[in-house]
Parts: sequence; C-alpha cells; structure tokens
Amino acid sequence: MLERAELIRGAERRRLEPRAMAVLIRLAMDVGRTVRSSELISEVLRAVSRDAASRPARNDELHLYKCISMIRTALDPDRRGRLSTLLTIDSGPNPGYRLNLDPDAVDAWRFERLVLDSLGLGPPRAIPQLREALALWGQRPLVDVEHLPWARPWIDRLGELRDQARLHLIRHQRDTGMYDRALALAHSFAAEHPDDPAARALAAELTAASGSADRRNRRYATGFHHGEVTVRIGDLLEQDDAHLVVGFGDTFETNIAGNLIVSRSSLNGQLVERFYGADWRRLGKQIAAALRGVPSTVELRSAKPHGNRRRYPNGTVAVLNQADRHIFALAYSTVTGDNRATSSPEQLREALTCLWPVVERRGQRRPVALGILGSGLSRVDEMERPALIGLIVDTYLSQQSHTRTADELRVVVHPKDAAGLDFAAVEEAITQAIAAAHGVRRI
Repeated sequence: MLERAELIRGAERRRLEPRAMAVLIRLAMDVGRTVRSSELISEVLRAVSRDAASRPARNDELHLYKCISMIRTALDPDRRGRLSTLLTIDSGPNPGYRLNLDPDAVDAWRFERLVLDSLGLGPPRAIPQLREALALWGQRPLVDVEHLPWARPWIDRLGELRDQARLHLIRHQRDTGMYDRALALAHSFAAEHPDDPAARALAAELTAASGSADRRNRRYATGFHHGEVTVRIGDLLEQDDAHLVVGFGDTFETNIAGNLIVSRSSLNGQLVERFYGADWRRLGKQIAAALRGVPSTVELRSAKPHGNRRRYPNGTVAVLNQADRHIFALAYSTVTGDNRATSSPEQLREALTCLWPVVERRGQRRPVALGILGSGLSRVDEMERPALIGLIVDTYLSQQSHTRTADELRVVVHPKDAAGLDFAAVEEAITQAIAAAHGVRRI
C-alpha cells in the first residue's frame, strides 16, 4: 500500500476492482481489529460512489457483501465465504469484518515497525533495517484512497515516518564514514523540503564532510600491473564487496557474554553480533572446524581459568565462509592467562607474512579489507598507526610482487579513529612501502 495497492498471494499479484480494493485497504489499516460494517459503508463505499445519496441503505449492504466476497476469493480461495479464516465476520447488532493477517504482511505496517524498531539500534544494525524500510516505499502511499478523508492521517503519519527514517539513515551513514550515500540522500531530502533550514544545513554539512573524506579516502598505485592500496574511512564490516581480515589472539576467543573475555564493542564483538546474531558459540565452532588438523597445544585450566585453552601458532589463519566472501581470522597476538592480548612488530609481521599466501589460495584475487591490525586491544605499543599501516602494506606488496594475490588491499579506518590519524604520515608510510617493494629503499 506504499504505492498502488496489490494483493500478493505466493507468486500471484492481482488488483481488485476499485471499491473492493478500497475496502481491503481500510481493513488492512486496522489489521487484526474489527472494522464495523457501518464504517466501511460510510467511509469507503459511499465516499467512492457518485450516487450514494440516492441509494437505499439495503443496496449499500449488498455492495459491501460483494466487495467482501471478492476479497475472500482473492485472499483465501481455498476457504471461501464464511469459511475464510483470513477475513472473518463479527456478527451481532453492530457487525463488522476483521482481516486476520500478520501485520508484517501489510507493507505499511512492516514499514512502520522497521523504522520504529531501528530507533534504539546502533548504526551497524540500524542502517540495513532503515534501508529495508525505505525500499518498501513507492511514489505515494495509499494512492488508491488518498482522496478519502480517513486516509489523510495515515498518509501524513507514513510521510513523517519516512522523513524520520531518512534523517536517521543519513546520520548513521555519516557517522560510519559512508559520506557518498549520506550526501546523496541528504540532497534528495533537502530538495523535497526546500523550506526546511535544517535539511539544507545537513546537506551543506555533508558536502563539506564529503570533500574532507575525499582527501582521506585515497587510492595508491603500487606500480604492479595488478594490485592497488586503498585507505578508506568507514566500517570494516560494511565492506560488502571485499573479503575481510579480522585479527584474533592465538586462542581465537569469541565469548562475548558479559564482556568478560571479548568486548561486544570491539571489532571481534561486532563480528559476533552482526554476522552471527550474537551466537558466539557458533562462530567458535566454525573456527574450530576451519582449524581442524592444525597443530596446537592445550593449556591447563589452572593456567588459563577462562576462555579457550587451545593455542595455535602465530600466523594461523581460519578461513570462514560468509555467503559470497571469506573472513580470514588471523592469529597475531598472544592471549595471557587473564585474557589480555599482547603482540609486537615482529609478531605482527610474521602473522601477516603467513596471511597473504592463504589469501592468494582462497581469495580469487578479489579485494581484501582489514582494519589497522595492532591498534586495538592487542595493541602493538611500539608502533603508531601510520607505521602499522606501512607494515601491512609492506607485507602485502612483498607477496603481490611475485604472486598476484588480491587486486586491492583496502585499509579501513573507523570514523572515530580518523580524527586522530595523521594522514600525511599514512601517505608517507605507504609511499615508502611501495618504494621498498620496488627495491628503492626499505622502511
């Protein structure tokens, strides 16, 4: 009903004649509740009929019955008439009809639920939900009945929800570094609200932010026929066109319960939340299956009271399948008995050197995205972030220079980290790594 209304049953799509469709829309707007026959006659049938004033009341009841019969035939063909369980009658002195559908079966109600439910979510979960809601929107909601007085409050309500959804989506996209998408939506919103100074201000803010982001989202030619380096501001887990590299400790911890072992706010915690529906045991089982046969040692429980006790060598890679891409879970730090992770430049370089051959074998030369490994909770304290990026690029190019591994290495910097990052130093580190790969000088 968010565009011209249709009744969809399985693969079949059909429209009813205008009066019956108007009755169905009126019932759908109160799905699960009884709408009195007198209301359907006065608000719908008499409102859409030209001869309503001169027509006997008995004729109105017959017209309503015909409309109900048409709806039942289309909606519930196996149980026609009063046998229908989807469109039932409430008898009595003031009879009425009730449409017994899941509210999500009505696009207007599903739209409202998606928008309202998203308001309490953080950007990673709110963004796809808001996109799903806005994808339901047609050109005009309730267009079949927009001339009827009872429809106007619904139309206004849906329009307000759409504006609310777009504003939240714009801000979430901005906050996660998706400036191009946020800017396009902001300009569209401002064009529809030319007299709204807040809409114009938001579009102007994003225009400026997008220009700044362009200076920080850079591509670097590496001098090899295949293989470029990209630094992008954004959310690593939103890089839908790339394989992902996610760093782990040598025990591959996944338990996010109570934030005691893995923090839900960390990248690994978000991986569990967003890709595994917070089911950390499922991720743990998938990692264990991927590492079956890999040499490991097992700690005594007295030495490691909580979390996983099985340790794998530094540089171990668990390849996790996710739809049409892989997640390369890379062990590059050592987890202590109290579940703190420690690493070093040498340990990180060794792990990355082990990573790239696996990417070459399993990645089909597609782009590979990763964050600034060594800058999180398993921090390599001896190196600043530009130097860490340089190290990542250096190891990638060492592999790429003799074996085509991935046609793009994408280093993704979270927007919250971007403000404190020296991008001039990042550029210098990447330039030095590229020069080193061609034997000019080592970093």
